[in-house]
Amino acid sequence: MTKVTHVLGLAILSGGLLAGTAVLPASAQDCPTTNDGVCNEPDVGDATCKAGTDTADCSAAATPPASGGGDDAMVEQLAGAGSLYEAFELALPSAPPGAISYSSAAPIGENGIEFVDLFFADGPDEVAIDRLTVNNVDWRAMLDEGTPTFMDIVVEGLSLPVDALDLDPMAESMLGDVISTNLSLSYTIEGTALNIDQASLEMQDLGALGLTLAADGVNPNAGDPGGMMLGSTISNGELTFQDNGLVALILDQASQMTGMGPEETAMMAVAQLQMMGGQATSPGAQSAMEALTAFLQAAPNPDGTLTISMNPSTPFSPLMLMSVTDPDAAVQLLGLSASYQ
Repeated sequence: MTKVTHVLGLAILSGGLLAGTAVLPASAQDCPTTNDGVCNEPDVGDATCKAGTDTADCSAAATPPASGGGDDAMVEQLAGAGSLYEAFELALPSAPPGAISYSSAAPIGENGIEFVDLFFADGPDEVAIDRLTVNNVDWRAMLDEGTPTFMDIVVEGLSLPVDALDLDPMAESMLGDVISTNLSLSYTIEGTALNIDQASLEMQDLGALGLTLAADGVNPNAGDPGGMMLGSTISNGELTFQDNGLVALILDQASQMTGMGPEETAMMAVAQLQMMGGQATSPGAQSAMEALTAFLQAAPNPDGTLTISMNPSTPFSPLMLMSVTDPDAAVQLLGLSASYQ
């Protein structure tokens, strides 16, 4: 992705959703060999990792030597823009035909922009959004292909093909052909301190996920979320999930594999969870097991929110969990508590 296209992407999805610069903690699908100097993504690299999971190595592999051409001149012009909206207007003519359309676009101060009825095509992937509100974003850092030190965005009515997400067949069958979501992300990075004030994902007819997090020791220059969080410590955090049918879908898929009904599958999951809970004796561990049990039992008719909170007495590194085998010790390390209500 050229720097000019990068600016178009950040204006449209504030980079964190499309240009690969989101700062949420690494997921299980992140590339385990990122930042090793070898590109592991398809097309550019050896395809041992999924697209978009080894951005630091692959950006270096795909970037040709500077030639002083038109792209560099455009980047210099964008750097002189007085606002994100102005930079977007300057970069828009360089977009491929049919790549971008919208019914309206308006500036929000120096660092924001709002689109209504937005369509964006990035190669074979197409994204449609009812309303995108970029309240505030460090777009100048993104122009330099760095990590933005602040971001506040809201995406309403995001529709995209499920097959563009590169999910496993079971997940694709659960979600259907098109997924409709609402997203929000608000965070700041000051030095090595990361504060995620709000990160949310609401999936139509499935559920809503929320996250807050405070961490220190992050590396904003790592180039990808996994590298950024490597070696960091977490001070506190909270994860919430309001089920609206997702767990029932999972139980239905599991029942097809086991030959049992969804209710029997749920009962089996509860029994396994209670068996695990029997190994823990601390009040925190017991309350967490009770909350998870109530959450699973409510799957046929969900009516509450599962909340998992971390308030450790001292900041902890996620790497420390690898050496913890006792459930009570893990709960104490995390300062874990949970509720379903």
